[in-house]
Parts: sequence; C-alpha cells; structure tokens
Amino acid sequence: MSNTYTDGTTATSLRDVVTDVAEKAVKTFAQTLLLFLVAGTSVLNVPWSTAVQGAAIATIGTVVLALAQTAWASANPYVETLARAARTFLATLGGAIPVVDGSHAFVFTDVNWAQAAGIAGTAALISLLTSVVSLPIGPNRASPSLVR
Repeated sequence: MSNTYTDGTTATSLRDVVTDVAEKAVKTFAQTLLLFLVAGTSVLNVPWSTAVQGAAIATIGTVVLALAQTAWASANPYVETLARAARTFLATLGGAIPVVDGSHAFVFTDVNWAQAAGIAGTAALISLLTSVVSLPIGPNRASPSLVR
C-alpha cells in the first residue's frame, strides 16, 4: 500500500515494490523464454539451455530496471504500459545476445544485432499487448499490472 503524506507525496511499501518487481520478473521470464524457444528452435536452432540462459539474463535486466524505476511512476496507465514495453525491449536485447550468437563470444561486433533487435522488438510488442489487455483485469484499473 502507498502511504500518502500531508504534502501529497506518497511512499510505497517494500512489500508493494517486491510484489511489483516479482510480477514484472515472472512476466519477462515467461515471455522471453517462450519467444526464445519459438524463435530459437524454428529460426536459429538454439538449445533450450541457451533459451533459459537468455530468459534469465532478460529477467535480471528487468529486475534491475524495475528497481531503478521505483522512484518514478506515472498515473497514466498508457505511459506505464509504454515504460513496461521499453524495459522489456532493453532487457530482452541483453538476453538475446547468447541466443543470436551461437559462439557465445563476448565480442559485440560478432553479435547479430538485427536479430537481437528483432527479438527484443517482438518481446516489447508482446509486453505492450499483454499490458493493454491486463488494464481492466488488475485491482487498479489505472495500471497495466495484475497485482497493483
């Protein structure tokens, strides 16, 4: 729950932050793992262990970005939805590196950035669509979150 002070500012409890970040992490992991498995097995011939590794990297990226974003929130649900999609794009771009680079080399010039951006863009689109669909479902109709 948020505590509202006399000056109109609010403070979010640790429980709310953890719940929100956990929801975002689970959503990112599920979406990116499914995307990496579908794109990986049909297009890139990626082993499932690499898909799990990429999804884990994307999830860590989402958690870090979500924690950094806890100080900023918009009352506009569409701004929140776009912020979620942008966070998903950035996190999935990082997670896509081992998926699109079969050699797993850490030479960024060897990474197929077009494929990584395509996968990240697809993940951002999925995030955008699932956030818009979840607007009327969650406890707060002004949030794309299912838990807040």
